Amino acid sequence: MTKSTLGEKQKYHKILQRQIKKILGRNAEVSPDMNALLEFVSETYQHYDDDRYMLERSIELSSKELVENNQGLKLQKQELENTLEELLSTQQQLEESEKLAKVSQMLSESNDQLLQQQEETRAAYEELQSVHEDLQSTQTQLIQSEKMSSLGQLTAGVAHEINNPVNFVYAGVQALDYTLKDLFAILAEYQKVIRESLEESEDNNLNKNLRDLIDQDELEELKEGAIQMIEDIKIGAERTAEIVRGLRNFSRSDGTTWQQTDLHEGLDSTLVILNSQLKSKNIEVIKEYSHYVETIQCYAGPLNQVFMNIISNSIHAIEGKGTISIHTKDLKSAIEISIKDSGKGMTEEVKNKVFDPFFTTKAIGSGTGLGLSISYGIIEKHQGSIEVESQEGKGTTFTITILKLSEEPK
Repeated sequence: MTKSTLGEKQKYHKILQRQIKKILGRNAEVSPDMNALLEFVSETYQHYDDDRYMLERSIELSSKELVENNQGLKLQKQELENTLEELLSTQQQLEESEKLAKVSQMLSESNDQLLQQQEETRAAYEELQSVHEDLQSTQTQLIQSEKMSSLGQLTAGVAHEINNPVNFVYAGVQALDYTLKDLFAILAEYQKVIRESLEESEDNNLNKNLRDLIDQDELEELKEGAIQMIEDIKIGAERTAEIVRGLRNFSRSDGTTWQQTDLHEGLDSTLVILNSQLKSKNIEVIKEYSHYVETIQCYAGPLNQVFMNIISNSIHAIEGKGTISIHTKDLKSAIEISIKDSGKGMTEEVKNKVFDPFFTTKAIGSGTGLGLSISYGIIEKHQGSIEVESQEGKGTTFTITILKLSEEPK
């Protein structure tokens, strides 16, 4: 077995080699077994170095990783702190937002309450305004109704006072007519007797004078003039009596009583009163009364006022010569009365306001603007309807429908 010395090149671990040199010397001989053991120890040292290197490397890497992790943790901590601050800020903002939301909700509720109060106030104002307008209209209608009632009573009184002398005149004219006819008959007999006497008489001068007297044309003219005068007086008396009857029918004192009434008579009475206006403007009235229209239950006086208002408006709407047509029709359950004129008509704007209280197209001081408004109320009181159709330049038609009611409307 050969031995080797430490001086020879050996692949021992440097730490082991330093320790062997220190203990055995630099040239110490080592047996193969020792050499094998030393190699084993050297390998163990080497493994230890490798493990230590690996451990150090691992520690180094772990340390580096820990440093990096520590830095990451610091960053995360900073981020968490920032996040926490943001959360706190957000929480504060949320709290402020909640406060603002509550304030906003309170403001919204207050605003809603104010709007509701405003709406209620506006509704109350509109209701008060409507009530005020209704009261004003009612007051004006009451005043107008009182005026019409007073005028009706006055007219009825005047008509009654006129009626008595007119009756005397008419009766006297009849008696005078009969008397004159008797006188003319007696005069004719006298003329006959004179002619017969003249034929028997021999006095030529007397015969000539008498013949000239009985044969005068003036006598015949006097007779004809007297007869014509009697006829004129009769016509005037009849016309006056007709006007008086119209006044009495139109302004009858029981006009506000629910009663059986002839509508045609009411229309005719109204035309009698307006006759002077119709004649002054040369307006022709065309009456187309249905024979099927019978008397109905109604308020006669107010209905006559409706006819008066509408026909009067038609007269004012006609410029110069024109026509007013009055047509009646039986609708089984109602009576329809249409009054059509050939006047200037209305615009759409005027037509929509024609029944409004105080609305008028007449000059200031020429009308109150209540005629058609009152008429509308009167027809409503009869549970009927009043409609208007009109075009500019083509005239206007008012159509009144009055129900056949058996009982007075409430």
